Order: sequence, then C-alpha cells, then structure tokens
Amino acid sequence: VAPRLARYAVGGGYTGVLIRSTWRGDVRWARNLVSEVSDVRTNHLLVGRNINGATNGLVEINETSDAALVAALRRAERLVRLSTEIRGSDIITHWNLEPMTDPKLFFEATDQLDAAQRTAAAQRLVRSSVAAGMLWAGYISVTANSLALLTSWGALRYCQYTWAQYSVTVRDPKGTGSGWAGVDWPDWHKVDAERLTATALEKCLTSRNPVAVEPGRYETILEPQAVCDFVRPLVRFLQRYSS
Repeated sequence: VAPRLARYAVGGGYTGVLIRSTWRGDVRWARNLVSEVSDVRTNHLLVGRNINGATNGLVEINETSDAALVAALRRAERLVRLSTEIRGSDIITHWNLEPMTDPKLFFEATDQLDAAQRTAAAQRLVRSSVAAGMLWAGYISVTANSLALLTSWGALRYCQYTWAQYSVTVRDPKGTGSGWAGVDWPDWHKVDAERLTATALEKCLTSRNPVAVEPGRYETILEPQAVCDFVRPLVRFLQRYSS
C-alpha cells in the first residue's frame, strides 16, 4: 500500500498511512438458545500527506483499490493546501524510529476460534444451566487486529493482537435469582468458560429467595472483573484530560 500511495502522490513531500485490519467473531444466546453467530472483517486506512510542513490532510477510507487510494490522496492534498506551510521543514526529510519492545499479544487460539467452534462451545456451556432448570444468556466474542504505520520514506511500525471475551448471566425462571460471571483475555485458552458458567449458576442458585436489607452503610467486596470494569473508564478519562 505505501509504495502505491507514494507513486500516486503529487506535489512533493511525503505520504503516511495508518492501516488497521480487524476480524471479529461473535456468538450470542438468550433463554438457552443461540440467537446470533457473526463474523465481520474490516480494513481502515488513514492516509496523510505532508507537503512543505503542512500536515492537516488526513483522509480515512476502508478499501485499498487503486481508485480509492488515488481519491484519498487527491482529497488529502486539497486539505493540505488549506494548512500553513512550515518554512525550512524540508531540511529534515525523515528520522530514525526509536526501538520498541515486541510483547506477546497475538494468540492463535483466539484467531482460529471460528463460528462452528464458538457455537459448539456455547451449546456445551448451556447444558449445566438447562440441567438446573435455569435460563441462560451471554456471549463469546473474539477479535484479531493488526496495526501498521508506514511512510513513503520507509518508516514502518507493525503489531498484532487478539482479544477474547466471555460473559454469562443465569437467571431463575421465576425471577427470584440471578448470577453473572465474565472475563476478557488475549488468549482464549486462558478463558475458563466452564468455571465462569459454574460461578454464575452458583450465584443464581444462592441468590434466590432474597430478604430485605435495611438502609445503611455496608462494606462491599467487588470481584476482580468488576473492579477492572470500573477502573478502565477512569484510566481512559485521566489519560485524556490529565495535564
């Protein structure tokens, strides 16, 4: 993609592109029946031009045909003309990228979990709830992603990562008990779905026949996943707005 963009660009300067490719596979169920099985693949390209230091020409597209790349470049170049050029910016044409670590974030077990395997896992996991006479709902969601940053002068950054999620809710048919369990992890093999299902079922069974609790202050202990779900948005907020 990068050489083609460089070949089609006009007006000098250099071209950069950020490419994100994503596959997502889901299976969802409710009331002990599988209701949805889906696979979605997407490609997003963020094309940028730098001409004499003017860099505000960013255009996002989702295909890599020659016609799409040329159209994105022409639009990016029109946007660049509306930006202020920086005198002397051509003195530095490119720079050396800093070395980066390469952590293990991509797992074949997640990437290879196709629709048939996800459906079979859902049907297998529901049996314990059905045997207990409970109603079961939840989902399995797996994603595989790649990110690439390339420039026409040869800079390259590339990484891959996967993610797997399992969430299950078990409810008493009379509405007197409910239990939930779930986790997300890069490696599907590390997601102990059977244990999580058993935990949700146990919560449902033990929460039946609730009793009233008087108003007051009570000490509450959260599970690790619940703490994670609370803290993650807070961390993102602090990262975005902290000085």
